[in-house]
Parts: sequence; C-alpha cells; structure tokens
Amino acid sequence: MCAGHLLAMRELYLIFMRLLSSFRIETSEKIDCDPAKDMKIPTDLIMAPRPYGASFKPRNEKRLVESLARTAETWA
Repeated sequence: MCAGHLLAMRELYLIFMRLLSSFRIETSEKIDCDPAKDMKIPTDLIMAPRPYGASFKPRNEKRLVESLARTAETWA
C-alpha cells in the first residue's frame, strides 16, 4: 500500500465532512429508495440508481461568504 494512502483518505474525509456541515443537500424530486422500483434496470445483476439532480444550499450564507473571502485573501 502507498504511504500516502492514509493521508489521502483522511483528507477526503475532511472534505466530505466540511461539505456536509456547510451545505444542505436538497433534491427537486422525490427519491424512492426501493431497489425494485428506483433503479435504472431493476432486473440487472448489478443495480445502479437512476440519475437525479441535487442542489447544495448553504446552511449559513453569511459565514460561507466570510470564509471564502478569507481563503481568497490567503491565496492572493
């Protein structure tokens, strides 16, 4: 196993946790989680979900704008 694998996995975990804590994930349609109905081809051996759209809404817009401004200053 690569020596950087553990570091990469931790970084991905931090990114996903930051996304989930900063944004609400909303859909415009109802998503049914029944494998017999909500799959592309329900009779396939390997089932894949139908594609659907999702939007990310900030949980606290003011804080997000401040954070993005600080990040922009750091990189400038």
